[in-house]
Amino acid sequence: MQALCKKIILATDFSDTSKEASCYAVQLAQTYKAELKALHVFDTSAWNVPFHDYSSLEELGINKAVEGFEETRQRGKDV
Repeated sequence: MQALCKKIILATDFSDTSKEASCYAVQLAQTYKAELKALHVFDTSAWNVPFHDYSSLEELGINKAVEGFEETRQRGKDV
């Protein structure tokens, strides 16, 4: 029997809801032996500030987002 899916894309904004969804994505990937890719998504229109007005990536909270991704990735390895 052929697997139902071979690749899974997890769209995440690192919110609590998306972190919970990542657990399900990991389980699905393991069950179907599928490749799992994470895609960071966000809505820039909610910021109401043009991107060029930001002076550094740290002000955007990029480091915190990367840490959240690393935690999620590690959780996937531990399952």
